[in-house]
Amino acid sequence: MAARGEPARGGSAETWLTGMVDAGLAGVVFLVPLVMGGRQAAGQAILTILAFFLGICWCLRQALARQAGWVHSRAELILLAAVVLTALQLVPLPPSALARVSPHVYEVLPLWSPQAAGWLGTWRTVSLDPEATRSCLTLIASCGLIFLVTVQRIRAVEDVERLLRVVAATTVLMASFGLAQFLAGNGMFFWYYEHPFSDTSGVVKGSFTNRNHFAQFIVLGIGSVVWWLFDARARRRESPAWPFSPSFETTGLWIVLALRLAAAAACVLAVLLSLSRGGFVALCAAAVVAIVMLYRADIVNGKTLFGAVALTTALVIAAAAYGYERVADRLDDFRSLESLDGAGGRSGLWAAAFRTIADYPMTGTGMGTHREVYRMYMDPPGIEYTHAENGYLQIAMEAGLPGLLLACCGVAVYCFWCVALAVRTRSRQTLLALGAIAPPIAASAVHSLFDFVWYVPGCMVPVVVLGACACRLWQMERQQTAARTGNVLSSADAGRRACKTADGTRSVPATAVPRFVWAGAACLLVLLASKTVPDRLAAIPAEQAWHRYLVQSRQTGGQEGSNREESCRGMLQTLSSVVRRQPNHSRAHARIAVLNLELFERLQSRADPPFGVTQIRDAAMASQFASSAALQEWLGRVAGPNLASLENAWTHARRSLASCPLQGSAYVVLAKLAFLEGPRSPGKAAYVAQAVQIRPLDGDVQFEAGVEALLAGEAEEALAHWEISFQAGPAEQKRLLQTFSRQLPPEVFLERFKADLSAIRLIATSYGGPDQAEELARVRAWYACAAQREAEASKGREAAALWQEAAGVHAAGGSQRESAWCLQRALESDPSYFEARLQLATTLSEAGDLAGAEKELQFCRRQRPYDQKVRGFLEQVVEKRLRVGRGGSDVLKQ
Repeated sequence: MAARGEPARGGSAETWLTGMVDAGLAGVVFLVPLVMGGRQAAGQAILTILAFFLGICWCLRQALARQAGWVHSRAELILLAAVVLTALQLVPLPPSALARVSPHVYEVLPLWSPQAAGWLGTWRTVSLDPEATRSCLTLIASCGLIFLVTVQRIRAVEDVERLLRVVAATTVLMASFGLAQFLAGNGMFFWYYEHPFSDTSGVVKGSFTNRNHFAQFIVLGIGSVVWWLFDARARRRESPAWPFSPSFETTGLWIVLALRLAAAAACVLAVLLSLSRGGFVALCAAAVVAIVMLYRADIVNGKTLFGAVALTTALVIAAAAYGYERVADRLDDFRSLESLDGAGGRSGLWAAAFRTIADYPMTGTGMGTHREVYRMYMDPPGIEYTHAENGYLQIAMEAGLPGLLLACCGVAVYCFWCVALAVRTRSRQTLLALGAIAPPIAASAVHSLFDFVWYVPGCMVPVVVLGACACRLWQMERQQTAARTGNVLSSADAGRRACKTADGTRSVPATAVPRFVWAGAACLLVLLASKTVPDRLAAIPAEQAWHRYLVQSRQTGGQEGSNREESCRGMLQTLSSVVRRQPNHSRAHARIAVLNLELFERLQSRADPPFGVTQIRDAAMASQFASSAALQEWLGRVAGPNLASLENAWTHARRSLASCPLQGSAYVVLAKLAFLEGPRSPGKAAYVAQAVQIRPLDGDVQFEAGVEALLAGEAEEALAHWEISFQAGPAEQKRLLQTFSRQLPPEVFLERFKADLSAIRLIATSYGGPDQAEELARVRAWYACAAQREAEASKGREAAALWQEAAGVHAAGGSQRESAWCLQRALESDPSYFEARLQLATTLSEAGDLAGAEKELQFCRRQRPYDQKVRGFLEQVVEKRLRVGRGGSDVLKQ
């Protein structure tokens, strides 16, 4: 993408550095999305390295140039404000200043306030997770640097077109790769990489872990693909042989046109087969903007619309062959807001975001802190929302209303460039390019209403590069208009030197910058890179180790005994690798603390005496040791070598909270180990209260809070805490049932704790002891009613399965009549449900209704004529009926 008309210095360092910048821009557009969409550490490291590479190369190039200037984009203030705003969130503030700008911080962190004893310290930053904010600062600065270098690099419309070709080629390659991986994949990314949370089966994802982000990336580049298509069409029309001679040249242009049309079709098909509703809406928004721009360029006509209809027809046929029903089902969700929101995850998440914004309106909680902060307001069991599913809300939540204002200003400036250029320009070439540049901002702004595409580097890089293209096209058109009309530029522009374009004419004004300033900027970027890049590179193996731990944790969750002990050691080794490379990884430190505490309990269970943490704590508090040394000496005798695990748990819990004070599990560990801290410790009650403050819906935290309340004699308060804990999911439900099923009647769990059907199943198994027959009967009555209510609200096979479950509960309680009635309802919901029909035949046979049983078995035999079990059962029933005559009781009519 060499700039024509610049000083000809063949083979000079200036020319070589210009080529490096061009290569870097192509690399950042292609590589960042390719590496898992840039959401993982490797992709973010590539983004950071290439951003610094571009900045350093351009500064060196300008330092060597004969005429070096700075092209103003009018967006520098927005970028600078975004970087400064994020950096300020990391600046340690005096407690009084922090209390003024973000008063809610000390309300949710009483143990970190100046009024506390200071055992944990005093929290001093606006960000509640400085490590995450620091990572976001790097990404924001990297994207800003890429934008600025792209603005400086573009000198003519031809430079914009070269970038559009890069974006188009990358989009087509990503769409083709995604389709190939979908049609001939094995569930793994790139056919070899197994991601811990995502796979490639069922939908088109390409190299993105999230189908919505893949669809967004394709939509961002579809405009460039369409531009590529019409550019080939324009070249075909400009051919001197067109349309009279079937020359080799025109044949080649026809082939190019056909290939680019197929590429555009592949991109649209990839978006549809991603099954992304947000991607479909973004595609529609981009299409509307693109059509408007093409109409403005007098390119859209009857033939074009006919071609679009033909392309749509082909895509419908392709979708019918490879998942039409699933595509139709996803698009059918647009009928109502309820179907779009599904189980209510987005609405609940947005409500939590609004509450957070109300609590932190001016400063936010720190960029990148959503995954830790939202759990103060909602905590659905088994689900973690890393982002707010709305870019505007998340920015307002993390950066406050000033951050939201900056984001809206950025969108508004991009839109202004596009709209003003569309109104002003008369150039068909410029309007055609604008048809590729304008749709991405529409798609990004619309999709961000219900997704977090602004937080995905792979989706932001095209927006940044194309935004720079919009800026430069607007500037060049403005200068050309001024030249045509003879108008004088503003006084600010008049003091700037103009850059030369390809034909040697003076183009967009630029401020003259001395060479030594460019050289100094290059040195500054080198210094910043030396501080930033190593951290980004270290995050790659740390993230890989973290993912290994998550896989280990998922695979070993149900282990017991020596196997679990070995698994704990293996996970601790993996987590040690994480914190060795990322010392401020708060979650890793918290998990190390929890695992060390678990390992200590398991090791102590085999010790003599087998004192666990609770017994050691009670004995230590009762002994009231005179000094810490005496306590440590006693602990050494009681715990022996196992004491190291206890000390590691305490140390890593403290380190976790020092990095991020929102780790509820770390407070729980400190609460259990408060006896180790001596008289200056806040105490168990204070730690538990702090944990409840930041994790009010966390099951483990609420369980410990309930135990603390019970020890204080507050039984009603304990039940209130355990009710919240019970709603946290199956793990906490099992824990509460195992602990209290012998002490509490089942009605506490059924009524007070509002057990749903899945919880009632656990309750039924917990009250199955030989001395709990009366309690079990009451539980079964609740169980059957709950299953029947769920069945009434369901349809088809799902309803039939629930009716069958209710029938099994009735049968276990000895109620054959209700069991048979439920099975009959199951068959009404799904007459082809073989298992329910066979169970009904068994129930009728046991109740003596042999004729009814024979009828159902005849139906079963027609369904499965070669099933020997059904044939044998039928023969037994027929033989028994013939032996006893036509008598027998009709159990359904008793």
